[in-house]
Amino acid sequence: MNEIVRAVRAIWGNWCKSAILSSRKAAQIREVLAMKNIWKEREKALENQYIYKQEQDKIERMQKEERERLVREMCRNRCPKCGDEIKAMTFRGVPLDRCPGCGGVWLGPNDLRILASKDHRSWFEKWFKEENETSEKVA
Repeated sequence: MNEIVRAVRAIWGNWCKSAILSSRKAAQIREVLAMKNIWKEREKALENQYIYKQEQDKIERMQKEERERLVREMCRNRCPKCGDEIKAMTFRGVPLDRCPGCGGVWLGPNDLRILASKDHRSWFEKWFKEENETSEKVA
């Protein structure tokens, strides 16, 4: 009977040891799997963060473009000084834009040259003569 008890204890002891070892291995496996899951979650979080930043940049660009479009639309044919509507007029055959509110006058790109060619006695001629001389010296 003693032998049976010893055999049972030996079997039981071996089984307990193997159960403890297998539970330790199972715990290690769970830790490894948990670490893999943590890395996957981190990877997903970084990817989501990247996508979020891309979307925020796109939204900012779209807002800026819309703001610029609205400013252009709202300021079209408006005086930059007082905001009144600019009226088109002609002065000595040169098209001008004039503000009735503040009296400001705006010329197109070549309108100042046209005015200078029509009035030879003014500072326009001197100004353009100096500009042409300096551009010829540079060239």
